[in-house]
Formats: sequence, structure tokens, C-alpha cells
Amino acid sequence: MANAIFGTERLYFTRPTDDDLETVRTLVRHATIMEFQGGAMNDMQSEAFIAYVRDHWRKFGFGHFIARLRVDDRFVGVFSLKHLSVDTKAGGMPDLGYFLKPELWGQGLATEGARGLVDYGLKVLGLRG
Repeated sequence: MANAIFGTERLYFTRPTDDDLETVRTLVRHATIMEFQGGAMNDMQSEAFIAYVRDHWRKFGFGHFIARLRVDDRFVGVFSLKHLSVDTKAGGMPDLGYFLKPELWGQGLATEGARGLVDYGLKVLGLRG
């Protein structure tokens, strides 16, 4: 759990490193994983996404987090807490999202991670929605 920023009962969350980004690229190119996230990304889109992830962290000190299982450090997926663009209906409010490896679906990890991320956003980052 090196470099953990926060955690839940079964998960811990870190800032993405360069070592994580190839795994993230693989996830965002996966049609099933990205079905409800606007669809699988091509190479150019995935590179733009990685640039966005890095930029959001640079600007705000948070953004997309890598989630791993506490029990064995296995990569679970990506959870995001990010600012929406001010020209959206939500008007710059924080947005929560996630995408997980399909073999880990159905275990309550998305719910657990989302709750942990909301708690972190409210209590540590002071975000309001």
C-alpha cells in the first residue's frame, strides 16, 4: 500500500504513476468497460485522456485514482473525482466516476470505492456538490 492516499475496507487509492498509465490505456480501449463512459477510446483519445488525467492532478491535486485490493495489491480500476467544466449543466461541480476490470464486477467494489471517494472528497478535500 505504498503511496496510498486513502482507503476503504478492501481497497486503497493512489495517484496514477507512469507505471499505471499503460494499464489505464488498456481499460479505456476496452468496449465493455467503457460502454457507459462514451465508448472505447482509440489511441489518440486514450492519449488525450492520459494528458487530461495528468493535467487535472497538476491543477487541483486530485483527480483519477488507481484502486487496488488491500489483500494482494491487485489493480482493480480507476475511480475519478474531478471538476466538471463550468459550461456543463452541473456548472463546475465535482463529478465521481469509475471503471473497473470486468472480472471484478459484481463484488461491491464500485459501491465501496465510490463511497470512499465521496467521503475523501467531502472530509479531506472540502468539496461540495
